[in-house]
Amino acid sequence: MKIKELVSEVGRRAGLGEIDYDPAQGAQFTVGEVTLAVEAMPDGILLTASLGPVPANAPAGFYRALLAANFEPEDTSGTALSINEASDEVMACRTILQDDLPFEAFEREITVFVNTAETWGAKLRSGAIRTETPPSDSDDYDAVHIPA
Repeated sequence: MKIKELVSEVGRRAGLGEIDYDPAQGAQFTVGEVTLAVEAMPDGILLTASLGPVPANAPAGFYRALLAANFEPEDTSGTALSINEASDEVMACRTILQDDLPFEAFEREITVFVNTAETWGAKLRSGAIRTETPPSDSDDYDAVHIPA
């Protein structure tokens, strides 16, 4: 199925009604607590969702925590955590490197993405991501702790 049909089928099966897909702007809809955007890319599909604002005066350790999470795929299920500089929001991003796929495969991608976004959004809102900056005289200080 192509992206327009995939998005339409998500709406139908999830009881969200008709989800309009605009090739120029993509589509946006909410599943659980996550509002996600779906956009076409050359040879693929991009899923994005805001997890919340970057904490005010976020220390370097906050950014380090996001980078560390991206290093271990099991921490994010292959979803990348990033910062949208224009909106100053922490984002979840997932690329599907296929633009024509069976609905069941797309549904799995959406499910994994939504679960990951819900988990990391909750961590961000609760302040569960420790963001200490390591002392400058220590090479072995564990500056990042992300609870399971």
